[in-house]
Amino acid sequence: MDAYVYIYLKILRFQNFYFFIARPTDPAVIRYFIRMGALFSSNGEDEDKKADKLDKICTLFGMDENELCRLQKPNGTKTARALVRAFYPLNERAGITPDDIQPAVREAIHGNVRIFFH
Repeated sequence: MDAYVYIYLKILRFQNFYFFIARPTDPAVIRYFIRMGALFSSNGEDEDKKADKLDKICTLFGMDENELCRLQKPNGTKTARALVRAFYPLNERAGITPDDIQPAVREAIHGNVRIFFH
């Protein structure tokens, strides 16, 4: 049998026995699947930890949970930038470098992004 025909037949057999599921591209759908996977794989302890973390972040930023959720963007990078913009006014932001951001604020921003995107 010709090598080309042999490979072609293997490909056809593979296509018939296996199916391909495309990875979703919509960020909301991706977050949904990640959240469902986390819920099914844990016994709910993670949700309590997330709620405690969210309370600490809200206290540090001086805003309620709804305000914090409004700053959530389609991905972690945009969300982190929105949080920095909300915490540091434009005139203050213009004169600081990333190293000037307080470690507690930096950790709160990272924690918030991890809550919503991991």
